[in-house]
Amino acid sequence: MAISFKQFAIDEDNIVTVGSTGPTDQTMGVDWHNTLNDQFADAFDAPILSPAIGYGRVHQLMLDYQLTLPVFAHPLVPTEDEHIYLIDGPQRRFLYVAYVQTDSGLYDFYAEIMDEPTLNDFLSSSEDEGEPLDT
Repeated sequence: MAISFKQFAIDEDNIVTVGSTGPTDQTMGVDWHNTLNDQFADAFDAPILSPAIGYGRVHQLMLDYQLTLPVFAHPLVPTEDEHIYLIDGPQRRFLYVAYVQTDSGLYDFYAEIMDEPTLNDFLSSSEDEGEPLDT
């Protein structure tokens, strides 16, 4: 069943906080998330073998920004899934991750860091298009 981000955020148990080893906004600058999103786009421009490989790439790229994705935070559903993670700090951001298995058996993987209004718009447009979000 599709739910809005607002409904999703009400149940805090559904949002996993990304760990930080330092003050990301101060260390990397205010546009760190745009640079990281570009790196996500490059890392996932082609299908990958498994969701675990995708999460491994996300984890590796985030380490450069002093962010750690908890290993237990992503239950791997075999064909498709999506998750939202909170990156708490001076500029509250959310990491949205989704993957779906293609007909070839490989996976399309997507990761993006967004602020709350952008995430709301993203999730609302996905719901409007008839693609239910299983958050």
